[in-house]
Amino acid sequence: MRRDTSSSITTITIPLRRNLGSNMINRIHEAAFGLPYSSMTHLNLTQNYLKKIPVTIFDNIGSLKQLYITDNPFSEIPDFAFQKLIRLRLLAMMNCHLNTSIINTDLLKEIPYIQGLFLDGNNLKEIDHYGIMNLSNIKILTLDGYDLDQTPKNLLFDMNNVQYVKMSECQLKIIGPRFISTLNHVTYLILDHNQLGNSDYLSLMKLTNLEVINLDYNNISDICVTQKIESGKLKELNLNNNQIVKLEPYCFANLPSLNGLRIKNNPLIHFNRYSLLAASSLTDIASSREYLCCHAPRRIMLCEPLPDQFSLSTCNDILSHGILRIFVWFTGALSIVGNIISLALHTRNMQKKYVIVKVLILNLSAADLLMGIYLIIIASANTYFSGRFADNHEIWLQNPACLISTFLISVSSLMSTFIMFLITLDRYLHLVYPFENYRLSYRCIIILSFLFWSISAVFAGLPSLYGINQTFYYRIHGNNAACMPGNIGNPYLLSWLLIYCSVTFIIWITICSMYAVILVTLTKSRREACRKVSLFDRIIQTKMISVVITDLLCWLPLYIILIRGVIVSELDTHLLPFVAVLSLPLNSCINPVLYTIFTETFLNHTSMHIRNILQYISSIKLPRNQSYSFSKYFFPESLRNEKISIISTSSTTEITYNFKLRLIDRSHKNCKLGWLKCYDRKDRNLWEKEKQFYYDIALRNWHISNIVECIWFEGGNKYKIQGGERFGAEIHNRLLICYALPGEDIGILSDLISSQSDFLTPESVIQIVKDIEVAFNSLKFHSIIYGNIHMDAIFIALLSQGKKITALLGDFSSTQIFDDAMPYPNFADLQMNDYSNMKQLCDELLAYCKFKILEDMATTDNSLHINNVATSYSSSDWKTAQDWALDKIFIPFPVH
Repeated sequence: MRRDTSSSITTITIPLRRNLGSNMINRIHEAAFGLPYSSMTHLNLTQNYLKKIPVTIFDNIGSLKQLYITDNPFSEIPDFAFQKLIRLRLLAMMNCHLNTSIINTDLLKEIPYIQGLFLDGNNLKEIDHYGIMNLSNIKILTLDGYDLDQTPKNLLFDMNNVQYVKMSECQLKIIGPRFISTLNHVTYLILDHNQLGNSDYLSLMKLTNLEVINLDYNNISDICVTQKIESGKLKELNLNNNQIVKLEPYCFANLPSLNGLRIKNNPLIHFNRYSLLAASSLTDIASSREYLCCHAPRRIMLCEPLPDQFSLSTCNDILSHGILRIFVWFTGALSIVGNIISLALHTRNMQKKYVIVKVLILNLSAADLLMGIYLIIIASANTYFSGRFADNHEIWLQNPACLISTFLISVSSLMSTFIMFLITLDRYLHLVYPFENYRLSYRCIIILSFLFWSISAVFAGLPSLYGINQTFYYRIHGNNAACMPGNIGNPYLLSWLLIYCSVTFIIWITICSMYAVILVTLTKSRREACRKVSLFDRIIQTKMISVVITDLLCWLPLYIILIRGVIVSELDTHLLPFVAVLSLPLNSCINPVLYTIFTETFLNHTSMHIRNILQYISSIKLPRNQSYSFSKYFFPESLRNEKISIISTSSTTEITYNFKLRLIDRSHKNCKLGWLKCYDRKDRNLWEKEKQFYYDIALRNWHISNIVECIWFEGGNKYKIQGGERFGAEIHNRLLICYALPGEDIGILSDLISSQSDFLTPESVIQIVKDIEVAFNSLKFHSIIYGNIHMDAIFIALLSQGKKITALLGDFSSTQIFDDAMPYPNFADLQMNDYSNMKQLCDELLAYCKFKILEDMATTDNSLHINNVATSYSSSDWKTAQDWALDKIFIPFPVH
């Protein structure tokens, strides 16, 4: 064939193939098919641009049996264009813009032997049998895409041989009885994508010769044939995407020949083990309810979807395996108990300096508590529906408890992510900018918490409310037995899922980034200070890494499944429920462990209660009948009267009484000096804190340098103390702590300074600062905040007949041990407070040195002879001590 540039056919010199489709032909010459084509039987002119057909175009091809002129924009077809096609058996004129003025009696009357007529997608809105009359031999008729409302009354009149009728997308609402009567010979009927109802369905079921019927995408809700059919031959029934809600018992008993049933994407709720019985020939079922196959009789060879016995839910139970049930109960109970403990613990003692952290952890515990409630609801539902879940699958999915579960898991996971972000941000600001004023205020935390709770509740509540009494298509959890959001079939709910995943994913990436910056900053600071990795550093790094890893391990499976579902447009409904009950809930169990149960505060409280019950410290308790005597060996004459009587230091006047003791063993051979501190009962919390400190360091086997040794505690019994009768009112029924100090005499630094003791030499001042600095750094090495370093808390022990002194740190009633500093981002601020107190101590010693210099300058002609000390000190000696103390004020103390 030769085509000219005008896209037309004038002559065909070589009769090649008869397929001229998709050639952009817009005109055909009337002599295009001459005698050389007289024997042609098939001609294909589809998908061209033909608008007219010459009258005599087909005169020389009377042997033509099949003619395809589909997809051409015809405006005119002559009435007698087909008059010579007496052997034509198939005519396809689909999507040709034909109307009733073109399709008329004259056009088709000359092809009475035609058997297949395809008129889909034309403008024949009023088509009737007059246009296709005299086609009594027709067997196949397709009329898709017409706006008919109801079937033409006489469409198939006198067509007694028609077997295949297809009228898809015709907007049919009613099938008239006259049309039904013309379908008696039809065996294959396709009426999908219409608006037919139950009455039309029942009328069609009465057709005695019907073997296959397709009624997909209609409004049929009741498909059970209750009337007996005299000669039912129906073999295949297609009812996908209708409104079928219920399958009655013995639903298909009156369809004895039925062997194929298609009911996908229907809101099927009610069915039971009797629904498919009595359909003796049924062998093939396809639906969207995998639990329908749980009731399929044994004769059914193919049932889709078949329940996966390795999935979360099976025919009998929501939770398929015993270990899974135990895990859900255990995880749910652990989450509830752990988070209730966290709420109770952090609600108590809302100290101002920890209030921000506690508010954040309270919010996190509340969010995780919702996850525990979700798990208990799922576990309880499994118990309730145990052994009969397949019968009640849709009932459970529409149950308010399932909708509440969907809401709880959505709010819990989203809110938990928000709070984790705030906690991380708070740590980030404290650890990366410790000396800046970048902090989250209490007001800011309250506002953000309220805002995030509101956003989470609204975001999770709207789709949950939208799914009330709705089919799976409109429910956010779809057909998920674990009631977890995951419906990607609905575009609106898919958008919800995408927003949910995107927001949480971005937040987790931000959290990981902030933790990375924190670790880098801490490492850099340690290197700049030339400090080795301490136990505290290791704890911080381990906690941070564990928080990130555990959270990501809990969330990554969900992200992987949802992202994969969006990409392939098919959600893995078997893995998603496992994520709901195995992966995400672990996060709600791990959080209270990381932030509460394994923290120092919780362990201290727990150990204290256990210790009180078991009386752990009874072994170091003061025996009631043990005898002690006050020491007759005391400081120089200027201190004698005060030390024999009750000693009240300036910082503890209203809290404690202090006594210097000589502790004698029962053999009366060995003795040592001790210091007895007496607390009033109203200050029991201070006594408990100091007792807790000594217990904690003993429990951990820590060696803290240069602190006083505690030898016993007593909780308020009566004691027999020799020589102490006049102090009985101050000692009896009080809370006692007894220290043991080395040396030949002991005292408190504040007393030595106030009395200007001769033992305070320039060398001893330097030694005091050195000893307290050692104690200070030893505490910091173990992440201990002393709280209030002052002169009343510094004990002086005189050694070797007054030639040497040792300074020891005591009074640990304000001390805090931060084995777990992670929940307290103001740990750095507390360290700075200790640092400031240390500077203040040096400042006070500096002032004392200045006083001694001035005193020396006033008495330059005299030498100061100090009792028991054979050395005189000049102003230059005190100037050396002053300069040394001054350096300590301006040079930072090393922090290990």
